Amino acid sequence: VVAGYRLSDRRISRYSSAGPTSGRQGPDWAYPADESILRLGIRSGATRAGTSLRLAGTSIASPQRARDIANGVKDPQGPAVGDARRQGKGLR
Repeated sequence: VVAGYRLSDRRISRYSSAGPTSGRQGPDWAYPADESILRLGIRSGATRAGTSLRLAGTSIASPQRARDIANGVKDPQGPAVGDARRQGKGLR
């Protein structure tokens, strides 16, 4: 399970999966999904040259995890969340 977190305070975004659920402690990974509590989403390139848009939630968090898997990154580095859970690039 991939969750999204806010860059401003490194907390799981309130709309994102934070667990625990039946049989799970919480998300396995968390990646940046919002800039702050007021500035939702991460600025991203759009389909037309010179344009951008904001992606939020799993629309931005899951592709970051997929990129790490494709690049062979087994344990990306990032801030710790709680006891055994981690968020960000590389921590699990």
